[in-house]
Parts: sequence; C-alpha cells; structure tokens
Amino acid sequence: ALDMCFHTYAAPALEHVRRSRWKRVTPLPDISVIQTLCSELDAMLTPEDCPAGTEQDVIEAFFHCAAVWALGGALGGDRTADTRALFSDWYRSECVAKAAIRYPDDGLVFDYFFSPLERRFVHWADVVPDFARASGAEPNVGEQLGASIMVPTVHSTRLGALIDLLSPARVPIMLVGGVGTAKTTVLRNKLATLPEDFTSYSISLNSYTDAGLLQNILEQPLERKTGSSYGPPGTKRLTYLLDDPNICPVDKYGTQ
Repeated sequence: ALDMCFHTYAAPALEHVRRSRWKRVTPLPDISVIQTLCSELDAMLTPEDCPAGTEQDVIEAFFHCAAVWALGGALGGDRTADTRALFSDWYRSECVAKAAIRYPDDGLVFDYFFSPLERRFVHWADVVPDFARASGAEPNVGEQLGASIMVPTVHSTRLGALIDLLSPARVPIMLVGGVGTAKTTVLRNKLATLPEDFTSYSISLNSYTDAGLLQNILEQPLERKTGSSYGPPGTKRLTYLLDDPNICPVDKYGTQ
C-alpha cells in the first residue's frame, strides 16, 4: 500500500515542486524530503492507530497527512506568491481529489490532520487547548512575565503536535522562519513539558560560537559513564535546543 502511495503521490509532487521552482525557506534536497516523509510515517503508523488489516483508505489518509508536511511544509510566501497556498491547491486537486477520505474544501491542506478515530480530516482549530496559567504562577496574569505566557494558537498547536510526533523517535527537528515567528517559544514550551525521564539543555549561539566552543558547551551537561562513554545524568535522555544557529559572523564593522 505504501509503495503505491510513494509512486502515485510523492514522486509526482516532488517533480511538480521542482518544475514550479517554488522556493523553500531553507534549501532541501529530495532525499531529505523523502527521509522526513518516512520519519513521519514511522511515527504515525503505530499498531494502535494503524493495526494489521487497516483499510487502504485509512493508510492513504495517513500518507497524505505526512506528505503535505514533508513535501510542502518548508514552502513559504513572499510578496509575489504564497507557495504554500499554490501547493495546497495543486495537492488537493491532483492527489486527493479521488480519494475516499478527502480534505475539506475550506482553507489549506496544512490546516488539517487525520483522525483515525473519526476517520476524517479535522481542523487544527478544533483541538487548540484552552489557555492555562503556568504551574505556580500568580492568579493575576498581568503579574506574570510576558515571556512566560504561552497562549495556544492554531500555529503553536500544529507545530507542537509535529514535535510530539517526531521527538519520541529521536528525529532531529529544526524550525526555520523569520524573527518573531515563535520558534524559540514553541520549543521552550515543549522542553518544559518533557516527561520525567527526559532532561534538556538550551544553547544560544552567537557570532562568536565556533565548532570547538560548541563542543565544549555540548559536553557541559554530560557525565562520564564508563571509559570514554559520556551521557546525561542517571538514566535520563537528553534533548538539546540550539537557538539561532544561523547567526552571521561579525563583519569588519563589528555588526552581524
């Protein structure tokens, strides 16, 4: 079933994106796109959500849900064209037009996820959680620091779900976007809600960070286990957050 989906949907979509010369927010070779698609499918097609004997229509719906993010998630928009919207229109008309489980006509394909329980695509707005104060925060929200307040939105809920999908499988995650698009906020919020058997370490890079300095910083939260083996304290698993890895080196005027 998946072989058919790759040949029927993934290959033509890759070719269409390449032929249309749609720009991504960061360059991606085709092998990275397919690797992302496979990682998402590995995380989605669990025995609980997709047991043996699952109908072909459900498997295809899972595939479409993973494919739109792997193939079109890195597309962006500019003043001349919204390439995400163009990709959404093309994918909806060419790939899922005849599917038994189709995307609703409203919005973009990125606005929906597949629910195996309801056997349909559900809008992310329907699952945005209510705002809740951080544990131990003062009753008056106005007394909290602005950086500590996280108001759930469709954007943050969608990104959070994708992070929750891939992080247990130890898949590296990179958020790319302009200034003020909540990349760091979303990731820090996720780190704050990690299970007890996880620990995290945040590193803010700058224009003076070179490879040697970064290695020393990466080794700081580790402890020696046996011989030349190092790891996080106890039996915990460690997650790193590397913030601002794209900072330019200082130029001759001392700016960046």
